[in-house]
Amino acid sequence: MFTNQQKFRIIFLFFTISLFLTPSLSAQKSNDAVINTVKELHDYSAYFYGIDDLLVNGRKYVPAHGNAKGHPYFIEPDWVTGTLVIKEKTYKDVEFKYNIDLDKIILRAEVTRGGLVYVLLNDDFVTSFIIGEHYFINSSQLLLADNSGYFELVFEGEHTLLIKHHKSFISEFSQNAPLGRFSDLNSIKYIYCDGMLYKIPNTKSFLMYFKPFRKEIKKYMKQEKIKYKKANNFELHHLLKYCNEISSK
Repeated sequence: MFTNQQKFRIIFLFFTISLFLTPSLSAQKSNDAVINTVKELHDYSAYFYGIDDLLVNGRKYVPAHGNAKGHPYFIEPDWVTGTLVIKEKTYKDVEFKYNIDLDKIILRAEVTRGGLVYVLLNDDFVTSFIIGEHYFINSSQLLLADNSGYFELVFEGEHTLLIKHHKSFISEFSQNAPLGRFSDLNSIKYIYCDGMLYKIPNTKSFLMYFKPFRKEIKKYMKQEKIKYKKANNFELHHLLKYCNEISSK
């Protein structure tokens, strides 16, 4: 009655529906609303599955420099289970990686013929994602001339703190790394305000940005034992919260 591809799409469709319709919510929806949701998800799943049965809103991913020393991924080379927001629809417990060298999301997906494929997701579809306690947003949400890739969002306010993570392949071949290596993680802090992005790499530039409140901020940082360059996201969040509050008075 159904081909294997059709069966897989049906399974995918009902799995996707289960992500959005909890029993309590579905009981409150009208039949028309449910039908509309089903159609929407059917269209969405139909878009995802191409002739090769890949979960694609991008293209097949083949790792470059797979035997190089190190890796190009955020935090760790293993697949992480996190949350993806695609076209404002939230998918929890999805397995993926964030390739910082490419500044792309790599999704691990099953295909109808069995086995796994890896898909390089299209930036136009990914709104945001969460890895552990790290929340990333698509830079297209910012009013920037160059809006490609992702920023980690640490604090959102009049003065929003963002972090851009970098890694790159280094084609230097040695006995220790005969096939080249990937650089260490390099993270640069930025403050986003009124459509402008300001690079704030150290304490000096941070205090210069908040120059009228330099004295109060230095006192707060000393009191809370915050060293800007080495501060973790929790410390940075509270520091920016304080700076936003004092600068808005």
